[in-house]
Amino acid sequence: AIQKDRSRWQAEMMMNDQVVEGMREQLKVRPKVMMENISSQFDVRPARIAIEITGNGKVMVNSISIDRSSHLTYFEGVVIRLEAQEVEGYEFTGWSGALVSDQPIIYIDPGTMKKIKAEFVETGSSRNLLEDGLEERLPVRIP
Repeated sequence: AIQKDRSRWQAEMMMNDQVVEGMREQLKVRPKVMMENISSQFDVRPARIAIEITGNGKVMVNSISIDRSSHLTYFEGVVIRLEAQEVEGYEFTGWSGALVSDQPIIYIDPGTMKKIKAEFVETGSSRNLLEDGLEERLPVRIP
């Protein structure tokens, strides 16, 4: 039945294929064009930030949920909200990198930092900060 329709409507289908391909091409360049337009209209510069996730968990970036390490583009001076979200069997242990915090919700300016890491460990795993070499994250040194 599809082949019969293809023969019957060949000209219209070719036109539709061309339209669809044109739309695909526009969608490929749209993010770049949008960033350029926003930058020029509001006098802001794009800023890329790497969000790394170790262990198993999720990070909400404003309203977007990511569950793997990602590079995202926002704007300098426009604060974004990051929320570490635990998944079953894992617990959030803290943020490291450009900002150190054990709070699940933080606010950052992507123009002031290039990388931040959300760390998750298995629930009930015996973690020793000194053995893991994470004592650098502590505000006070342990002798």
